Amino acid sequence: MKKLRPVITLFIVLILPLLVYGLLKLVAVQNYKPIETISEKIPNPDGSLDSVFKSLGEFSFQTQTGSPLTRDSIDGKIWVVNLFFGDCGEDCDKIHSRISKLQSDYKDDPNVRFLSISVDPARDSLPTLQGFAKRVEAAPYRWYFATGDPAQIQQFLTNDLHYKPAAPEDLAKFVLRETSLRLIDWNGLLRGEYYDGLRETEVVRMSQHMVLLEKELLDPKSAAPTHP
Repeated sequence: MKKLRPVITLFIVLILPLLVYGLLKLVAVQNYKPIETISEKIPNPDGSLDSVFKSLGEFSFQTQTGSPLTRDSIDGKIWVVNLFFGDCGEDCDKIHSRISKLQSDYKDDPNVRFLSISVDPARDSLPTLQGFAKRVEAAPYRWYFATGDPAQIQQFLTNDLHYKPAAPEDLAKFVLRETSLRLIDWNGLLRGEYYDGLRETEVVRMSQHMVLLEKELLDPKSAAPTHP
């Protein structure tokens, strides 16, 4: 028995945790459920009776890279979106700090992108966006800081991202009380829920949903349905 003790100890310390981890991973895969699609439901364009989820509409925003960000940029990637403006203050700093952590976590992942939309285009010029991106160490072409025409931004936020309506002249005030993040999939559909960027637990949950979304992206067999 004494001769077996080192073997038993080795099994408990090294082998058993690996077996437990493998079992939990297997169970997690078996219990995997696609992350909910929360985009608006619309009539099917093909005229059939079933409805479909509405994808993001067309847009074109200026980014800190100097190149435009358009609707086509969304395709094929998982996106995290938040709102901000240059003088937003402590709340925006907290949210961008958490996005910076996510950017670090996904730094080698080609399927994940981040988008921070400024709602104060009158003051957030291209040099301002570049300075803001540099301050938070946003990686070019991975974390975009964007702005554009106030009316287009207002339409995009309310019609496509489901933020509460705000007149173009009130967008900067609006973002002071709107701290939720959006998760967009590779088809331009809103997924998961509205995550409060000021609550670390909700950002962690969003990150977990991002992992499952990427599984769905890479494994077509687990894709969520495109209609209810």
